[in-house]
Amino acid sequence: EQYVRPNAIVASDNYSLYVDNPSLVLKTKTPPVKSPQFSAVGFEWRLCVGRNPGNPQCIRLTLNLITLPPKLKRIFVAYTLQCVETNTTYQTVKIFDAQNKEWSWSDRMIPITQIQTCKSLTFTATIDLIAVHDIEDHDVTLSYLQRVRAPVTLKSRYSSNNCPSRPPVQA
Repeated sequence: EQYVRPNAIVASDNYSLYVDNPSLVLKTKTPPVKSPQFSAVGFEWRLCVGRNPGNPQCIRLTLNLITLPPKLKRIFVAYTLQCVETNTTYQTVKIFDAQNKEWSWSDRMIPITQIQTCKSLTFTATIDLIAVHDIEDHDVTLSYLQRVRAPVTLKSRYSSNNCPSRPPVQA
């Protein structure tokens, strides 16, 4: 079923990771480059970039949720990951929960040949929080955003087949 939330009140934030030495991203034996922990949409996150272990000829950019508060079951997030220098953009909607705190872009988004001549790299994440569910699976989005004082915006519509556990909302 399709997840549709018309006129969704969501929090939205951006973060950028600047890598001044792209050779760090290209090394196969080193762990990925990790951003400092950052706050966005009322949660703590980290971006990681490095060689893709499943496809070492490409790089992987990952968005990690650091912690999910114990009273929450899951969050629905629309996010955009981007590499500015290669003009590469990846957009999706995912559920972050206790078992799924890390999502990355597609395995073949950027071949290493595209970044070998770059002097620096800038990776960005735009995170839109669509919904927050408590342990009993109640939608507590608005109360959560008010409690963490996250700025909210009105989005006209979110729609995705990636959120099958939510019943569709009639527009």
